[in-house]
Amino acid sequence: MQMTSRSLIRVLIWLISLGGFFYQTGTMLKMFFEYPFSVSVVEKLHEGIMFPAVTICLENWIDRSAYCSLDGVKCGPDGQVNQSKLLEMEYDYEAQKKIAVSPADIFECSLSSTDPTCVAFSCAGNIRRTYFRHPKHMCYTLDPEQYQSPISRNGFLKCRSPWTWELSLIVHWITKHTIAINDTGKFPVIVHRPQTCPPDKLSAVVGDTGSSYVLSVTQQTVDRLPPPYESKCTDYLKEGNQPAFGGFMTHDTCLQKCYMTLEVKHCGCADPRLEFAPSFGTKLCVVEEAEKCVSKLHQNRTFKNCEVRCRAPCRETSYDVRMTGMGIAHSYTYSNYKLFGLKIKFASDSQKLFLYQPNLTIVEAFGYLGGYLGMWLGFSLLSILKSLQKKLFD
Repeated sequence: MQMTSRSLIRVLIWLISLGGFFYQTGTMLKMFFEYPFSVSVVEKLHEGIMFPAVTICLENWIDRSAYCSLDGVKCGPDGQVNQSKLLEMEYDYEAQKKIAVSPADIFECSLSSTDPTCVAFSCAGNIRRTYFRHPKHMCYTLDPEQYQSPISRNGFLKCRSPWTWELSLIVHWITKHTIAINDTGKFPVIVHRPQTCPPDKLSAVVGDTGSSYVLSVTQQTVDRLPPPYESKCTDYLKEGNQPAFGGFMTHDTCLQKCYMTLEVKHCGCADPRLEFAPSFGTKLCVVEEAEKCVSKLHQNRTFKNCEVRCRAPCRETSYDVRMTGMGIAHSYTYSNYKLFGLKIKFASDSQKLFLYQPNLTIVEAFGYLGGYLGMWLGFSLLSILKSLQKKLFD
């Protein structure tokens, strides 16, 4: 009877040890397969800093003489235009190419630095017309990394201290030589990562005609984890440069590409209201047709696939923009001459890195398994050794 009781106790100890092992192992595995992560903030000095690209959206982007020379357009003796006819330019992308003012005619641009390795240069040649922002703004992007000229290639890319660059930009036009679909005197300014062209609806600054602004920027980068971790990022840099979308893909341009692909598949044409529709290389819907198509695809949740496909970027560089100065734009020569001024410089020579890190790696998981096994197996063996010791000495 005594041996039976001891055997029962040993069996219970084994069962408790086995249960404890499986419970802790199950808890650990559950935590591992949920793929949680934590975020740590690191500040790096002089490392990975890139001078930002800048997109400025203009209202006075139509060359009056070029517009008046279009077929079917009649202007008055002093270049007066029919406003209802002018509204047609919003979706006539072929005509936009002919009538848009060239960057060289409206921009004065220079990049300078206090570092002798950073050779100052005129950057007007690094500006391109990139997309139309409905209903009235034509957007131009300054990006010396992507839109290079022989001078900028030597002066910009060889700079050892990119945080010392200072951009001076002036937009100027003569009202009798240009036309606006709707002139409110507003200039959305978007500061973004070079070699990208996100069609952001939110702007760092919305400037006014006749004003000049000083913007100080600080770079910050987020490094996310790909699936199966909860951040589930998409590595857009691996997809390479996409000229049709202004450079490397971003979350916004990925969504536009996905939307237009589905619109062409289900409706036979793409929504012309999207900024990069003209460069997508497919038939564009008329606006009424696009509205019906988009509404139908939203209702049947076809666009839901795009939210899965286009996740947050695995590496996202952005800029904290702060206005540190404001004044009146200089060089007013006569009433028809309009100006908008902008200066951009770094506020710091360091950047903040937000690093997503796994809470539990596969190596750590096996380490925990070994620890649990050793603890519970050791506990059960200890009970057996004590029983043997008691039996031998008795």
